[in-house]
This record gives sequence, structure tokens and C-alpha cells, in this order.
Amino acid sequence: MFTVPIGEWFKDVLSGFTKGLLHSDRFMQRGLFEPEVVSRMLEEHESGVVDHTRQIRLLLALEIWFRLFIDRNELEAHLPEEALIV
Repeated sequence: MFTVPIGEWFKDVLSGFTKGLLHSDRFMQRGLFEPEVVSRMLEEHESGVVDHTRQIRLLLALEIWFRLFIDRNELEAHLPEEALIV
């Protein structure tokens, strides 16, 4: 069986994407997680000290979900109707 090396990708090719979402003002303002804990988890994962693949994947999925389904109402108010995906 082939498994996708997402944990390794979080360390290199997806590092910028991951940090961009999980260090964003929007993510922090939600107040769901302690910023210091999230930062430490990303640092530990990137340095190889601890494999936080599952936790990082969960945090990314949650933040993307928030942006698509919760923040969408905020975005829709500023977009023309034809730009929205129904």
C-alpha cells in the first residue's frame, strides 16, 4: 500500500502553506487553540522531534472548513454572484 507522505510535505513543500494558515490572524482570532502550542507543534514537527502529522492535518482541515463554510458569508457580501460556487 502506498501512503501519501503528507507529514514530510508539511516540513518542506507545504511548510509555507501550513504556517500561512495556522499563523494567520484569522486562525488566531478564532481563539480555539493556544497560538504558542500551535507554533511549538509546527516547530517540533518540522525539526523531526515529534511527528504531529495527524494534528497538523486536523488543524488545517478545520481552518479550511471554517473559511469555506463559516467565513464564506462574510466573503459573499463582497463578491459578485457569478463568482460564488453554490
